[in-house]
Amino acid sequence: MGIKPDEMENIFEEFYRTRKAREIEKDGTGLGLSIVKRAVDRLNGEISVYSEVDTGTSFHLLLPK
Repeated sequence: MGIKPDEMENIFEEFYRTRKAREIEKDGTGLGLSIVKRAVDRLNGEISVYSEVDTGTSFHLLLPK
């Protein structure tokens, strides 16, 4: 479904869910991406997001050896 640019800065915050995600699925805690971000940070890795509204979103993780 993609993430709108004005929502992108919040997606790694605990309990945050985009407006579209709340419309499609009423259940959900908004914790998934914050947990992933915290794990990647603790492993000294990087996470990047590429998103296009109405097309989709992809997340890329880079972890050190």
